[in-house]
Amino acid sequence: MDNTEILEQLTTTIEALQQSAAALRQAIEAIRAESEFVSVAEAAERLNTSVRWVRAQIAKGWWKHGREYRDTSNGDRPNYQICVAAVRRWLETPPEKRVKPRRR
Repeated sequence: MDNTEILEQLTTTIEALQQSAAALRQAIEAIRAESEFVSVAEAAERLNTSVRWVRAQIAKGWWKHGREYRDTSNGDRPNYQICVAAVRRWLETPPEKRVKPRRR
C-alpha cells in the first residue's frame, strides 16, 4: 500500500467521522429540545395530538406536576407548559402499566 492509498483511506475515514459527528450533534439537539418545557399548543403539535387532549390528561391527573407538565401561573388561570420528552416516555408505557400519580 503506497502513501496515496493511505491518504485516500484517511480522507474517507475523516469524512465519515465528520458526518457521524454532525448526526450526533443533531440528535443531541433534538433530545435537548424535547426535554424543555414548551407551550401546550407546541407540545400538541410535536406529539401530533390536540390541545384539548393535552389539557384533558392534566385534568384527569395522568401526568405528574414537575415531570410531564408545570403551571407557570399565579393561580388565576392555569398556564401549562409541557415536557414533550416526559410525555413521550409516558406514551411509550403500555396503557395497562400507566399509574396515576398520587395527589397531595
